[in-house]
Amino acid sequence: SFPTRRSSDLLEITEKKYILMSLQEQYYTQILDGVKIYEYRRFFKDYPLNSFIYLTSPVKRVIGYLELGEPIIGTPRQIADLAESVKAGHGSIIYDYMKDLAKCYAIPIKRVCEFEDDLTLNLLKTKFPKFVPPQSYILMENYSDILEYLLGLKVVEKLVIP
Repeated sequence: SFPTRRSSDLLEITEKKYILMSLQEQYYTQILDGVKIYEYRRFFKDYPLNSFIYLTSPVKRVIGYLELGEPIIGTPRQIADLAESVKAGHGSIIYDYMKDLAKCYAIPIKRVCEFEDDLTLNLLKTKFPKFVPPQSYILMENYSDILEYLLGLKVVEKLVIP
């Protein structure tokens, strides 16, 4: 069992920016199981980010935090080949998802932490009435009040990926 700490204790003061990223529950489960070590995205930033995770419907909650590494930027074929090397049979799925793009992203997942408290969509909307869950991700610099709130929450470290 990992010790409990505040989110701000785990998120070291860095030059990284913060995002809130939407993720389906099945993919989050694969991350926790150690099966999914990259987040594949059609569009992303070209630099590392700190990412809070919003699990989409039917869960509808901000579950915790992913520390993400330097994005790997490549052609759909390059990213699909990487996906295939991680999980046999996965390359064709990623290629089909990204084949129409000039470049796409594989973002290494380095650490997973979950919030101690239940952070449902309803709770967030009560505290922050203008909050709308992201389709893909949102930059938290545009939501400094929510960022400050999330950084103050206690988390439990769940997984560290070397």
